[in-house]
Amino acid sequence: MWLALGLLVCWAPGMLLADDATDPALSPETVKAESETEAEFETETESETETESETETATSATPPRTASSPVTERAPIGLTGAELAEVESGTTAKPKRFILPPYVSETTDDTRFTTVLPLFYFRERRGEDATRDVGMLPFYWSHDSDGLKARVYFPFYWMFRAPSFNTDLVLQTYFRRTETGFDFGFAPLFFTGKDTEKGTRYQVLFPPLYWNFVNPEGGFRFALLYYDHRERTDFRRGFFPLYFSAKTRDRTVTTVLPPIFWHIRDDIRYTTSTVLPPIFVNTRAHGWSAGILPIFYFARDKTWSRNMVLPFYVGTQVNDDKTHVFPALLSYYRKSDKVNQGGLALFYHWYRYEGEYLQMFSPLYWRFGNTRARERAHLVPPLFYRKDTPVSDNTMVGMVYWNFHDHHKSRGFAIAPLFAFKRSLHETSWRSWVLPTFDFGKTPQGRHFWLHPLLYAGRHKDKKHFVVAPLIWRFSSPDDASTVVFPLWWRFDKRRQDRLVQVAFPLWWQFDDRKYGKKGRVLFPLYWQFHNAPEHRRTLVVPPLFFRAADDESARTGVLNTSLHRGVHDEQRFWYLNFFPFVAMGKPPVEDGARWSLLGGLLGWRRQGHTREFRFLWIPFHFDRAGTASPQDADTASPQDADTASPQDAGTTEAAADSPGAAPDANP
Repeated sequence: MWLALGLLVCWAPGMLLADDATDPALSPETVKAESETEAEFETETESETETESETETATSATPPRTASSPVTERAPIGLTGAELAEVESGTTAKPKRFILPPYVSETTDDTRFTTVLPLFYFRERRGEDATRDVGMLPFYWSHDSDGLKARVYFPFYWMFRAPSFNTDLVLQTYFRRTETGFDFGFAPLFFTGKDTEKGTRYQVLFPPLYWNFVNPEGGFRFALLYYDHRERTDFRRGFFPLYFSAKTRDRTVTTVLPPIFWHIRDDIRYTTSTVLPPIFVNTRAHGWSAGILPIFYFARDKTWSRNMVLPFYVGTQVNDDKTHVFPALLSYYRKSDKVNQGGLALFYHWYRYEGEYLQMFSPLYWRFGNTRARERAHLVPPLFYRKDTPVSDNTMVGMVYWNFHDHHKSRGFAIAPLFAFKRSLHETSWRSWVLPTFDFGKTPQGRHFWLHPLLYAGRHKDKKHFVVAPLIWRFSSPDDASTVVFPLWWRFDKRRQDRLVQVAFPLWWQFDDRKYGKKGRVLFPLYWQFHNAPEHRRTLVVPPLFFRAADDESARTGVLNTSLHRGVHDEQRFWYLNFFPFVAMGKPPVEDGARWSLLGGLLGWRRQGHTREFRFLWIPFHFDRAGTASPQDADTASPQDADTASPQDAGTTEAAADSPGAAPDANP
């Protein structure tokens, strides 16, 4: 320990920077080296100023350092913003430092800083921006500057002084004074203050029990169950849950004492509503309404009124239209300029409206009509009905006799359910019906004879029908005709589409589309023929003996197990004959080509272009034009053979497969 203390005493004087002459940083060698470095720096700066005017201005404003100029190693410890600006601008003097941990001291011409870490510090600045800070952490701290003063005796007392305010804090009590007001509080129980300039004040006592805030436009007060909020002319206040009151900017005032009283006033619409259950009163600009629910209700306005005394009376008046209802008596009465109607206990009702009238003694007798149209009717359901008008008369007796006479159109009568007849007065048309199924009639356009549900025959204009259900069905018109003799004969002739279908089920089938040139004939199962004229295709099959399919390029013909396919492909003739399963031969559609095979490929030969193929035991062997074997597996077809093979070869094979009793060559 004594050795360490001796080393510290020897090292400490070197840390005390008494003057510039004793500073090893300003030795002649150091000054010379720095002068050379600065000369090089000035040369580079001058070269840069030729291209950048802003750099030239900055360089000329900063004087070069010499041996006599003070050299600062680093900024002093604990400087303020103003002091740090002086250091950066180079106007401050070299600080004097003394460090003997935990003691640190630093002094310049204008500042002094001393600290004993971490308990004590002292900082002072003299001159224009003089400040002084002293701290004995964490219990004491002070600050003095121009117009500002602070003292802190932690945690008991805090004092702050400034030209515009004074603040003192003693534990949880604080007091702040300004030129326009004050703030005082004893946290967390009491707070108060005011500002005369802003016109505000507040009090808070035992939060959240009492709050009061006031400003020039209003304020807010809360005291346990009571609240009062004011903003200009609006307010909302209440004492929960007994009283509520409010006034809003739309000039609506509300007062509520739930559940016994409600009052709402609207000064814009000139309406009020007052409710004292079960009594209510409403007023409007031109009327009012009031009542004791649910029994009494009364309302008045300029053009209408309503009255209700349940269950005895309900009345309404709209202009001259009056309605009276007596629920207990099941009766009503209505009267206006045009309508007069009423009823009594569901048995008697009357109605009159502009000549129309109705009298009903329900359910025995009904009388109705129109005095203006000289119409009258009587009804005794279901025994009698009679209606007379200037142009008609209708009568019904006992639901048996019916007589309907329209003086300008028709006349009809019926004896239900045996007979009915109707005749037109303008044209020679009539219709009769006789129990149970006979129906016949005549019109200028035709006639009909029906015997439900077996026989239907008739004509209407150019359309005819004849049905003997369910066997014979015949319908005809200028556009088409259909005939069915179920289930043997079916014929559908669509003349407009130029199509015809005839079937003698199940042997004969005929399909003709003359518009598109297509025909089909089938005598099942012996004969099949199809013709497509636009594509020039014809097909004829007489299974299992014969078939033939031909178009413009080729034809396929088969008789039993023999088939022949011949034609032209790419201007080259080809043919293929297959006598299944023994011999097959032919010529591909190329100039130099031939093929034959025995027993479906047991032994065979094919020559087509550059391709040579020999088959033995159904195994193909490919050769080139010189006759040497191709270096490929014997059971794999040559790609060149597949490329040079004519597409028609596949067709010949397919043709052979289509022939009766034939099968394609065995080609692995």
